[in-house]
Amino acid sequence: MFGVIGVVAGIAVTMWIISKFFVGIYQDQPALTGLISVLGGIAGLFVRVGIGAWRKRRVRARRALASRKAEADREVREAAERREGAARAAVAAAQRAVAAFERAPGHLDNGHGWIQNARTHKANGAFSPFCSAVETGYHCVGA
Repeated sequence: MFGVIGVVAGIAVTMWIISKFFVGIYQDQPALTGLISVLGGIAGLFVRVGIGAWRKRRVRARRALASRKAEADREVREAAERREGAARAAVAAAQRAVAAFERAPGHLDNGHGWIQNARTHKANGAFSPFCSAVETGYHCVGA
């Protein structure tokens, strides 16, 4: 629609310019006046095509900018999610470590009891119960 309007406007402006400036000079040469009018219309068409191409480039540039912005936003969001995941993993590991340290005194007491039991078996000369008590004691302390 605007292309047709641009061409018609180009022809009209060219005809007006011709009538103002060249009527006296080329009044007896209508073919030259018509040629100049056609060239004006072609110039109007080229202007319209140029404006259309410029608008398309502008739209493409806006879309590319929006795409780059969306990509950057996605990368920021993914980086934040990775940081949050790492933070959750660190908190979970710290909680497991605290729980292990809280259980340590009970394990040490249990292991100490088994070592005392092993000393009793050794003093009585019971080799198999002695070895079993030592292994169980080491197992209780996590060794």
